[in-house]
Amino acid sequence: MARLIFFIGHAGCGKTTLSKIIAKQMKAVYLDRDTIGTPFVDKMLSMKGLSPDDRDSYAYHQEFRNIEYNALFSIAAENLQLDLDTIVVSPFSKEVSNTKWISEFLEVNQLNNVEVKVVSVYLSNTDIQRERILARNTSRDQWKLNN
Repeated sequence: MARLIFFIGHAGCGKTTLSKIIAKQMKAVYLDRDTIGTPFVDKMLSMKGLSPDDRDSYAYHQEFRNIEYNALFSIAAENLQLDLDTIVVSPFSKEVSNTKWISEFLEVNQLNNVEVKVVSVYLSNTDIQRERILARNTSRDQWKLNN
């Protein structure tokens, strides 16, 4: 039985660091939405005359977000169908508002024999969270820092 572990949480909370440690220990497939989607979404945003750093605007959410997540879910499903333990990392902010998002993912992909865990990573100290985001020094984080 393959294991599927979702790591969810806001920027700077530690989900990437923690999930990479676990993936290495488990020798699991590691899928980060940023790694999978960024090259494509950055290019598509630029082609539309939008900032490649945008991940918060209405245009991004309407036209591009689903592309990233669909790619992430498709790659995860393919690995799970090969009976490979898979770790998936992203905020999943839209998905968590639907209590059936995981069961729907499993059903659509006919993943009947998968053990699922969700690890919600959070950091109660917003000053440390802000320091972590600043330390990443990426232009994509500017909106997060401003808001």
